[in-house]
Amino acid sequence: DAIGMLRRLTQLKTSDARAHFLLGYALDEYATRSDSTPDRQESLRNLAIESLEEAIRLQPEYADAHRVLGYVLLNQGLLEPSIYHSNRAIQLDPGDASAYVNIGSARALQKKHEMARQAFQQAIKLDPRSDEAHYLLALVLLDLNEIDTALHHLRQCAQINPDHVRAQYRLGYVYFHRDDLTSALSHLENAVSIRPDYIPAYVLMASLHLRQENLTEVRKHARAAIRLGASADRYPSVHYNLGIALYKMQEYAESVRYLEASKQSYPDDPQISFFLGNAYYALAEYAAAREAYESALGLQPDNADLLYNAGNACFMLHDIACVFERYHRSCDMGLNLACDRIEALNETERNKP
Repeated sequence: DAIGMLRRLTQLKTSDARAHFLLGYALDEYATRSDSTPDRQESLRNLAIESLEEAIRLQPEYADAHRVLGYVLLNQGLLEPSIYHSNRAIQLDPGDASAYVNIGSARALQKKHEMARQAFQQAIKLDPRSDEAHYLLALVLLDLNEIDTALHHLRQCAQINPDHVRAQYRLGYVYFHRDDLTSALSHLENAVSIRPDYIPAYVLMASLHLRQENLTEVRKHARAAIRLGASADRYPSVHYNLGIALYKMQEYAESVRYLEASKQSYPDDPQISFFLGNAYYALAEYAAAREAYESALGLQPDNADLLYNAGNACFMLHDIACVFERYHRSCDMGLNLACDRIEALNETERNKP
């Protein structure tokens, strides 16, 4: 293979800086594109670093080697060494836009947003058609809450490279949070058209369709995300949204499955326990319903609807003391349904022989 040939070349020409550079570059490219394990990718990048460092040892003013080494170190999370070699590349080649992108990326990871902004702006000045510089600058601007300017650079990125899947997704994300759902959906559909396995776009489309009450679309996109590997620990929102959609579609058993999965990530969200209680109640699993309602009440003790539903679960479990306590508290908060149920129960008691 190509890497094997380059290895043999470096063995034959041990003092050839370019041979070591090409090997390092190829190893990093292979690590980036490979579907191997993270450990294997890290091992390849470490080999790339060794080759690039050897190229620089042989030719200290090798600008490309400094730039690529800066990029590889960035991917390894070694930010200060990455910045050092990227700056060295710029000293040797002041027109190297990619080296500025390296520096901007490192500064962004360090949360030094103004320094990152300056680096990306310089990269764009040197190469106005650098789609990645526009995209990464947009991310920094979003962190700074400069939304309109961020949108401008995201659009620039997508215009330069219509197949930039992350730009299409991020445009969808920004429009979604601006409540421009038509524009958001258009960009998210672009993202999955470019990359049918792009999980974040399916996750956000499920949220978008839930906001519009398009329940079958929620189910379709959420299940697509989960099939692609959107686990409950990494993408709890898609499990939550699917659980809510299935509940509203009266598919209660499936709803419980996804709501329970999302609850592990959102233990302090009373809405999950509320819908879980309702789903269990619809399945006639009254003990589980009561437990879910009580969990929600632990977070929202003065929620009249929760108290009323908990009272209903207690009624089905024949716990009359619990029924009256929950109904009375709910009635005191102004829920007429609870007041009516108390009156009906009292009437039943009065009519007993």
